[in-house]
Amino acid sequence: MHIFSQQQNNCNIKNYLSPDGTMYYYVPVDTFYYTETKQLLGGMVTDKEHYFLTLQPLPKPAAIGSRKKYKPLTVTLENDSTFTLDFFDARFVNDTIYNVVYLFDSDKHRAFITNNVKEIKMQTPYIDESFVLKLHKDAIIQHINCLNSIKKIL
Repeated sequence: MHIFSQQQNNCNIKNYLSPDGTMYYYVPVDTFYYTETKQLLGGMVTDKEHYFLTLQPLPKPAAIGSRKKYKPLTVTLENDSTFTLDFFDARFVNDTIYNVVYLFDSDKHRAFITNNVKEIKMQTPYIDESFVLKLHKDAIIQHINCLNSIKKIL
């Protein structure tokens, strides 16, 4: 459920209220990777306490009956530093989107706002892919900066 959309300084910050009452703020996803056969969309979300990286690989993989263990996400920045993000949640939305969410620890925050993303390695029960980013390498930087501005807006 969308409560409002706030646009400021090229940031289109939206929010929604989860069923447990937590308010989440996000910037709409960007295309991180694109070929004729596959895509990776992604973006940042915050509850003003934690940050999360959401990824949506396309085409959506077929859902398999049981939930299996998810591995941490590996992200390599352009300065060749590598980080792992712990799995947080995954779900299939409306039979069209496979949304995987990773917890973005605050100790990684500074590295990600000063370096573009070079590669994302994603391993889930449904997908095992490596994406070398060519489009919107700075999207995570922009998303974090936008979401950091909500303290000034609210």
